[in-house]
Amino acid sequence: MAVLRAPAILSQSYLKHAAPSKALNRNEKKQRDYLGDGLELHAAEIAWRQQASTQLLAGLDEYDDAIKNSIGLRIQARLTVDQAEEIAGCQAIHRDISLNF
Repeated sequence: MAVLRAPAILSQSYLKHAAPSKALNRNEKKQRDYLGDGLELHAAEIAWRQQASTQLLAGLDEYDDAIKNSIGLRIQARLTVDQAEEIAGCQAIHRDISLNF
């Protein structure tokens, strides 16, 4: 599962690794805090995505099925059979031009 806030988590990890270069003993607590913050953020992201997946997915699928034939028709690769039959009504004006030859 992709985590959209991965840059924030990565920045916490970066700060954890950048801190030792200054003063090892003084920044050890800071390192642990940065790592803990990043892990908490990661856990929170996964938790809300799992909750949304169980609570919202069925409703979103139903909504998608309801609107799929009306939104995005111009960027659709092909029309569905129902759509094609509805818009393909003959609009030509038929005239007998055989006498012109």
